[in-house]
This record gives sequence, structure tokens and C-alpha cells, in this order.
Amino acid sequence: MRDKCCILLIVSSIVCSTAQATAPHFADQYATSGSGTNADPYKGWESALASNTEVVFNKGYYESPVAAITVPSGSVLNGVEGAIVQWPANRSSVNPLFSVPAGNSNIVFHDLQFEAGVTVPSTGVTSQGGSAYISIGTDGSASTVSHVRIDHCRLGVARYPSQGNGGGYQVLVISSVEDLLVQNNTIDAATHNFVFVPGHTTQQYYYRRFVFQNNLVDFSQTQYWFGAVLSIGPDYTATVPALVDQMSIVGNILREQNGGLDSSLGGNDILVASNTTYSDNADEFSGMCPAGGSGTLTNVVYSGNSCRGADPSGDPTKIAVPSCHLKICFATNVTVVGNTLRAPVSLPGIEIVGSKNVNVSGNVVDKAHSASDSYDACFMAGRLSNASFSNNTCLNTGGDVFYIWGDAGEVHDLSFTNNSLFTTAASSIASSFFNFNVTASDVTIRENRVFGKNFASGGAFIKNSGSVTRLNRVGNQEAIQETGWRIGSDEVSDITGSGLQVSSGALAVNAGNGLQISSGALAVNAGAGLQFSSGALVINAGSGIQTAGGTVAIDSTVATLTGAQSLANKTLTSSSNTFPTTSAFSFAYSTSISAQSWFGPNTGLKGASADAVSVPTPGMTAKSLQCKLGTAPGTSKTWTLTAQTGSGNGTTLLSCAVTGSNTTCSTTGGVPWTSGLALSLRATPTSSPAATTVFCSLGVSPEESFQ
Repeated sequence: MRDKCCILLIVSSIVCSTAQATAPHFADQYATSGSGTNADPYKGWESALASNTEVVFNKGYYESPVAAITVPSGSVLNGVEGAIVQWPANRSSVNPLFSVPAGNSNIVFHDLQFEAGVTVPSTGVTSQGGSAYISIGTDGSASTVSHVRIDHCRLGVARYPSQGNGGGYQVLVISSVEDLLVQNNTIDAATHNFVFVPGHTTQQYYYRRFVFQNNLVDFSQTQYWFGAVLSIGPDYTATVPALVDQMSIVGNILREQNGGLDSSLGGNDILVASNTTYSDNADEFSGMCPAGGSGTLTNVVYSGNSCRGADPSGDPTKIAVPSCHLKICFATNVTVVGNTLRAPVSLPGIEIVGSKNVNVSGNVVDKAHSASDSYDACFMAGRLSNASFSNNTCLNTGGDVFYIWGDAGEVHDLSFTNNSLFTTAASSIASSFFNFNVTASDVTIRENRVFGKNFASGGAFIKNSGSVTRLNRVGNQEAIQETGWRIGSDEVSDITGSGLQVSSGALAVNAGNGLQISSGALAVNAGAGLQFSSGALVINAGSGIQTAGGTVAIDSTVATLTGAQSLANKTLTSSSNTFPTTSAFSFAYSTSISAQSWFGPNTGLKGASADAVSVPTPGMTAKSLQCKLGTAPGTSKTWTLTAQTGSGNGTTLLSCAVTGSNTTCSTTGGVPWTSGLALSLRATPTSSPAATTVFCSLGVSPEESFQ
């Protein structure tokens, strides 16, 4: 539901707000020659195009001039059924039929049929021109084409060859475009149907909010072509790569040799959903693999697509070999859910490389026709981290279900849960469910199942499991005759009347010497506790644990909640512990004093009177007073430190004196005071003691110190 909402939001923004300033122009009325037949098409009609004007193409053939026809902003090109626009048969220039320059906007192509004007052989027209039917943008321009809609059109095979194979492009985007909607069209298969150039030597291109939905891409009646439906920069690497943002490919039927999406660009928010593809070449049915390095794709969703290797018309010359290879590279936040693919020989069905935060779930990959080959896996995971594969189904005769590869440190945090392998070979297969061709870490393999045939010599449920650090392997059915589940590599049968059965006779709970059964069966029976038919239960006690007979207990080195123990060599911090001692107020002043002074509690303030610094406090009891001077008073001289409440000299709580060469004093007591009284500390000199700094701490109870 979320994916469909995203599509609607994108489509709703692609609205061509054309404001036709004049009555519609009829292209046949602007023609300077021709009768509109195939032998005598209309010519000179291109003058009908004007800004903010609808041009109606009545039924008939319309031949383009040699030069490209510029489409102004606000143009609506609207065809009546049977209106065909084509290149001239003798055209030699390699340029498009219609050109939408950079900076133009609000343009509609509706109900038009585009044709090559000549019969196009399987190698394309090499001696005559004709690039794309529609070219969008201007090479090297910084301006953006916006709000272009191509709907309910038929785009025939293009003329000019590309890459030496088949017809040319139908639509070519050569600079930035946003809000491009292509929907409900019928498109003859070609080398590439829709091509976005990958970038420019100096200019940054952006392809924003592109929607390709509900289109039928089909073979021509007499031949088929080699290429992808949507080709975004696969042919060369630009100095400044373009960026794709919010692209949706939804609900299309794609019958082509490669089909789907072939992209070498990075981008954000890519949705490919509910497409049906018939494809027969060993290449991507749909691929997003940026050439620029890692981390260049974000938020990629492939959902509910079907790719199969059989043509519904039954024509064996059109599709002979299945080719459904989904590949995503260098992406963050990848979702591949609910797709069905019939994969080719020597390529995996679903391949994800160099990506993180990956969810691959509920997919069906058919490799039942393929041979044993490391690249014949149903799923290939290369250089992945934080990836989950769950509820997937693999049909295979010889290859792996999951082939995992990468460099040391790249592959970690992988989860494989509830996946199934159906082997359709006549005999056992020499392959694996999981093949780790990498040093990986933190891998969970849980509740996966094998059906059909078991692994032969050379095959295994997990190959190279020793290369995985922290492997959590539990609950798998690793061979077809197993009726239970496994802990590690040991089979554990269902818990029935005979208890918990361990096939190998040894059950290790952890990598060390945990719970072990030397032989026989472990049974958990009601009333009788833990029983063994033979063998012994071995419990190795660690630090602080002791065993005696059938009893396991802590020893005297362990501190308990209620016992009396002495702690040694421990560091206790007040930030993480609560100490049940008296709380304290502090009185401190960092500048030396020489006359009677008062200090506020926990404030660092000094004043000439108690009223200037005292602070009201809750009711408490003074328990102790400890003071320290920065300088000793001197012979026969004294500083008296008094904790008090109230104004002036107030009511004394606790008091101590520092005399002569001493610098500290302390006292204890139990003097209470009532809530709301103002607390302060008074320093009184006798016989002109030396000037000094003062620090005192007043311990109180209950434990409610003023903060």
C-alpha cells in the first residue's frame, strides 16, 4: 500500500497546466503538400506548432522534415485514431523527429503513432538517419525540461541503430528533466526504448519524478530487438554522473530480449513494482548498478514483479532461453519482495552487491534448468551487511541457494530465515544451501528447509561454515528425511513420548563445554525431571559456581543481596551508585578572607551578613561539620567556623575552631532545624589570623540535601 501511495503522489505532481491561448491548430490544414496517404504523406505541417497551442493530427500520414521539429512550451500534440507521424524514407540526418529543448515545459504527446517510414532490418538502418522519435533536453544545458507527458501513443521501431544491434531509441533524454510521465503506451521493442544519458563532462543532470506505468513493450510483427526498456546511462561513464530521484516503473508488460531497467546511475527512491517481463537474453531483467562506486543508491524497492522465459503467443523463435536476472548494486535501504523470476544459466536469479539494510523476502527463483555453477545460485549476496533473506523459494538442480562472497570485514549481520530449496534433479545434487566464499560474521541461519533430493558428495547444507564467526544455526531441516529440527549441525527430533532425541548423541549448547550428552537420549518427562537413557550430564562450573552431586550453587566468592561480605579492590562512583550515608552541604570560597564573613550553602557565594547569602532549606538534622583552611591562622590566632540558621549570628547548629598552625577542624552532633529556616556558614577571626580561603562540609540527615 505504501508503494502505491508513493506512485500516486509522484503522478499527481506531473500535471501539464497548458493554457491554450488560441483555437486548436489542425496539422493537415497547415500542410504545404501531400494528401495524407502512405505514398503521399502530409508535408510542411510543422508550422502548426506554437506556444500554448493544441495541435490536432487527423487521420493520415505525416512526414517530418529533415531537421528536428522543436516543440514549444505549452504544446499539446493530440492524435486522432489513424494519425501516423514518420520520418521521410530518404532521411540521412541523424537527429530526432521531435525535440523538446531544455527550459521548455508543459508538453503533451497523446494518441500519436510514430513509425520509421521504412522497413527496418534487424541490424537497423545504417545508411539513413533518424535518431529518436522524441528528444528531451539540450546537451550541456543547465536548464530543466519539466512536465512532459507521453500517453496512449504507439512508438514503432526506431530507425537509427544503437550499439550495432536492432533499431534505435524511441525517446532520448539528454539533459535534466523533472515530472516526466510515460503511461498507457504501446512500444515496439528496440535496442533501448527510453534512454537517459548518464551525465555530462561539466554539467550536473537530474532526472526527477519519472513515472513509467501501464505500458506494453512488445516485439514488432516480423522481428525482435536486443535491449532494455529503460536504459539510464549504461553506454559510457560521464565525468559528472547524472542523478535519479523518485523513479517509478509500475504495472508494465515488457516483452523484450533483456527487458526492464538497466541503469549505471545512482539515485534515490526507486520503485519497480507489478511489472510482467518476458525475456530471453542472459542479462539483467532489471538492474540498478551505479558505475561510480559504493553507496550511490538509496531506497530501492522491487516488489511484485514477474519475469518468465516463455512467450504467451507460443512462438519459439521469440523467446527460447529464460533470462530473469535482477541485480542491485551499491545501495542503502533495499527491499526485494514478492517477485517471481526464471533465471538464466550462469547467472543468479537475484543478485545484490555492496549494499546494506537489505530485505529480500517472499521471492520465487526458478533455476531448475541450470547446471552446478557457483554463479548458478538462486540468490547471490556480495559484500552485504545488515541484510535479511526470509520466506524465499529456490527451485534448483545443481547450483547453490545462497552464494555469499566479498572481502574480509565486508560481510556481516546477515539473517536467513524460513527459506526453502526444492531440488528437481533425478539424483542427489552436489551443491549447497549456503556457500560462504568469504570470511563473514554474525550470521543467523534459522528454520530453512530442504525438499526433493539430498546433497550428494561434495554438497552440504552449509559450505565453508568455518569461515563464519558467530554463526547462529538452529531449527533447520537440512535433509529431506529429517522430521525435526537442529541445534547447530545436530538433528533434534520432535519432543514426543520418548523425549528430546539427539541424533549424534552429543548436544552442545555453546562452543565451550556446556550441556553435553555423551551417548543416548535426553528426555524431559513430567514429574521425573531431566533423565538420560545412558550417559552423563556434564556441567563444568565456572568462576563463582560449585557443583556437588546433583546440586549447582554459588561459592563464597560471590556477594549476595542480604549476606554480609567485604568488598575489596572496587571503584564505586556516585554517578551509578546510591550511598546510604549522611548528605552534605558545602560552603566554599576561593578568594582569601581576613574579616568575619558568611557563606551560602552549595552556592560559592560570600557576604558580609547572613541575609546576603543564606538559603532556606527543608527541615534536617546537622550531623557533622568538617572544615579546611587554605592558610593556617598563626600562633595564638583562630578562625571559628559555625553552621547557623537565621539572620546575624543566628542559631548555632555545629561549630569548630582552627587554631595556630592547624588548617582543619571537625565536630559532630545531632542538632535539628525546622523547614524554611535560612542556612549559612559564619567564619569569625580571633586575634587577626592570617587571611585564608575556606571550605566546609555540613553532613545532615535525613538524606534530603538541598541541591
